[in-house]
Amino acid sequence: MSFKNTKENYGLIAKALHWLTALLFIGAYGSFYYRQWFTEAKTP
Repeated sequence: MSFKNTKENYGLIAKALHWLTALLFIGAYGSFYYRQWFTEAKTP
């Protein structure tokens, strides 16, 4: 697998950045969606 893009395929760096961005997006969405697990209740 090549590091650089070719006419036929994307390179390793582009694929790695794509999946890193996807995982970070999913992690951010999950932490926002389940934020009640990470915060304390405000009730007295």
